Amino acid sequence: MTAPATTPDPAVVELLTDLAAVGVRVSPEGPNVRYWSPEPLAPELRSRIIALKTSLLAYLSIWSAKRARALLCEADALVERLGVDGRDQVIEAAAARFVDAQHRHDMVTVRAACHAIEDRARRLAAQRSGSV
Repeated sequence: MTAPATTPDPAVVELLTDLAAVGVRVSPEGPNVRYWSPEPLAPELRSRIIALKTSLLAYLSIWSAKRARALLCEADALVERLGVDGRDQVIEAAAARFVDAQHRHDMVTVRAACHAIEDRARRLAAQRSGSV
């Protein structure tokens, strides 16, 4: 396996900036890029994700303690904003995976754990509101 480049591809950084501006979050999921978007993804952004997939996956796997903390804070904020019980078994299991991944400096698993927390919080909030 080739180590990720130390200098990120400027096109990837620009893409991530553009995605963040419209509320889109991305993470690696095996050989694929997973995304969550509050609205349907614009075709232009989807095309850029596909075109930069390899570089994007490499960039997203680079360890960053600062980014790991930010991802967990964002997930925790969503749980709080939605009024979901953070003691839910699925959320607690994902939080434990986050801690383990953080100790191993495994950014891919950190991202997956934070997304699992967010996904569960959204599902619980939707169940509570009766929309599921």
